[in-house]
Amino acid sequence: MEGNIIFSPHRCAIIRKIKSIVIADLHLGFEYELFQSGISIPSQTEKILEKIIKLVEAWKTEKLILLGDIKHNIPIPSGQEKVEIPKFIEKLSKKTSIVIVKGNHDGDIEKYIQKGVEVYNSSGFRLGKYGFAHGNAWINKDILECDYLFLAHEHPCVEFKDKLGYKISEPCWIIGKVLKNKFEEKFQRKCKIKKIVILPTFNPIMGGIGFNKEDFKPLGPNAQFIDLKNAEIYLIDGTYLGKLKYLIREEKKIL
Repeated sequence: MEGNIIFSPHRCAIIRKIKSIVIADLHLGFEYELFQSGISIPSQTEKILEKIIKLVEAWKTEKLILLGDIKHNIPIPSGQEKVEIPKFIEKLSKKTSIVIVKGNHDGDIEKYIQKGVEVYNSSGFRLGKYGFAHGNAWINKDILECDYLFLAHEHPCVEFKDKLGYKISEPCWIIGKVLKNKFEEKFQRKCKIKKIVILPTFNPIMGGIGFNKEDFKPLGPNAQFIDLKNAEIYLIDGTYLGKLKYLIREEKKIL
């Protein structure tokens, strides 16, 4: 990747050229779903807010791009979300400009944000040579003109399993080359995208999907047009694990 793009151990991407921070899958209000399942933990919204503000201040960010699933519960937001999300967005708006790409959990997000916040549908938008979309829907055609596409939605993880069968999952970054012919066949126009970046979830209590499982299939349509076997995998602390095809092969050996 180019030097303008930094993958932070804080689960966000910093794009220095456009002075932006990109964050995926906040899922504010997930605690309510856990509560309904009998698990009680305090709201994480304030902690997440404080973390983002520190990042914005540290990097002198002019734009915060939220790649969808700001809220969690669908179709009806919980009481927690109705109270916390407007305050969350309002406080962030005082620190930087906010751009929201709606995710599949954000159908009525406009009700809970104030004027001045840019909102795009799931197909996303283009900013210079960078494209941004949630990932659950096909991208906007204009994004085909970009060099890099940033996606959320997939909650990428790598699953580790030992000989005794014990498993852990670690969130990761997935960076892959594009199968351009697939996009060109779909959209009937030239695709200039060089690489797609799938971001880990910013909310640390959210689960993920093991991309290195043998039977794994991407959730969203765009991710199916990545050369996944040759995609490069990084843990959030920057550890490079190599190409996905070798991680899958290693899992087969252990099993």
